[in-house]
Amino acid sequence: MKANCDADTSEYYGYYKPAAILTFINSYDGESVVRLPVNKNSIHIHPLTRHWVTSYFIASCRQLYVFDSMQNPLHLREVRKQLLKMYDSDIVNNLIYSKVTQQSFEPLCGVMAVAFAFTCFLGHNPSTVNYDISRARQHLKTCFETATVSSFPVTTNADSNWMYSYLAQQQRYRESEQTTDTAEEKGSGRLKSRIRKAELRARRTGEQIAIHREKEKAWKANSRTRRTDDQIPIHREKEKAWKAKSKTRRIDKQIPIHREKEKAWKANSRTRRTDDQIPIHREKEKAWKANSRTRRTDDQIPIHREKEKAWKAKSRTRRTDDQIPIHREKEKAWKAKSRTRRTDDQIPIHREKEKARMAKSRTRRTDDQIPIHREKEKTWKAKSRTRRTDDQIPILREKAKAWKAKSRTRRIDDQIPIHREKEKAWKAKSRTRRIDKQIPIHREKDKAWTAKSRRKRNSKDIATDRANDILRKKTIEKILYLQLEHSKRILEMQQSIYVLCAIAYFIEIVLTNMCPHPSSPKV
Repeated sequence: MKANCDADTSEYYGYYKPAAILTFINSYDGESVVRLPVNKNSIHIHPLTRHWVTSYFIASCRQLYVFDSMQNPLHLREVRKQLLKMYDSDIVNNLIYSKVTQQSFEPLCGVMAVAFAFTCFLGHNPSTVNYDISRARQHLKTCFETATVSSFPVTTNADSNWMYSYLAQQQRYRESEQTTDTAEEKGSGRLKSRIRKAELRARRTGEQIAIHREKEKAWKANSRTRRTDDQIPIHREKEKAWKAKSKTRRIDKQIPIHREKEKAWKANSRTRRTDDQIPIHREKEKAWKANSRTRRTDDQIPIHREKEKAWKAKSRTRRTDDQIPIHREKEKAWKAKSRTRRTDDQIPIHREKEKARMAKSRTRRTDDQIPIHREKEKTWKAKSRTRRTDDQIPILREKAKAWKAKSRTRRIDDQIPIHREKEKAWKAKSRTRRIDKQIPIHREKDKAWTAKSRRKRNSKDIATDRANDILRKKTIEKILYLQLEHSKRILEMQQSIYVLCAIAYFIEIVLTNMCPHPSSPKV
């Protein structure tokens, strides 16, 4: 690639590749690493934590430059550790963190690092070039395919010119310092204070950060204790107004950026907690929520519920089709994780709380809300059934069977008759609630459900049922035939007995007439 360039390549000294910096320099101390010579120019691409930057050393003036497409004090601190192992400390301490084209929020740090290296290799200064970010990736692909080193495309559009915007911003800051307007003077003062605070944060060590946090907590706690009862609601109103004002100042492009920052901040704060701090933090959150609920009046409770419903509905509408299954999986994993954390003693307590919460929610419903709530449940169940695929239906049925079997095994002997009585009472109560119009509808549903259940049987089940029906019919017919034969025999025996009795009676009469008794008179 160097052979196709117009620049004199003899003055460049490429010693460490990015892989060598990642595996060798980051793993060993400064004494084990061979330092680079200071009589030749050198260009290096440094791998940082999920980021890439470029360093350029000019031997003639012994000056080291760092070009970063997403300038951040953390990036400078990380690349400084690598440079101290490659160069002398006096060179690294005087490095220049150059202002270059920023990649915005495009994942383009690796491409921009290569662009800065190409520009330095071709003898130009990257800080004076405004790169066209939209065409940078395609240009690097072309360079790899053709094995050439060429300058990256630039743009001259004033709206997208980063250097033009930066110089214009600096000019506005200078004008704001010279003007007599108090508002603009305050704005420039705030900018200076922010820059000063950022520099102070970058200089703090790990021990100083913890000390600073403790001071902030003590200061906040001290300021809260000084407020009187009258000042507390005034302070809350000021905070609400300040938050509302800060939200209205954001433009549409800043909203997703602000959300990403909040997510990163929350994730960073969670990773800093130790195992001992996690239960303490949970207890604080529970106490804070309980305290906030007790402060609400009766009028504020329905207003708060309406706000929560509106917020949940708004958050659901923002999800795309791809985010819905991801969100469901996260909820399932979160619920499973929360269940595994419960001990054996907590499980019955949690069940009692759920029962009390559900009973409390039912008692709050009025007579008009009950049918509305039932209709919502029906539509929700119907909607959830339509979302299931053919593969999910048998899996769901197996889960339901396993859950029912598991719930039955948990009942003790004393609970079984109680549970049966409750089921009978519930069924009787549900029947009494039906009006005359609902009864035929319910029967039709039963018939349709029975017919649907018959259709779900496979061919083997149908043949088995038919064979059982035929066998049962034959058995019944055989029993009836045997009963009929038995009754016939009994009837014949009775008739023969009657005939024998009549013959015996007739013979007795004949014998009596033929041989009369001596004392009896003649007939």
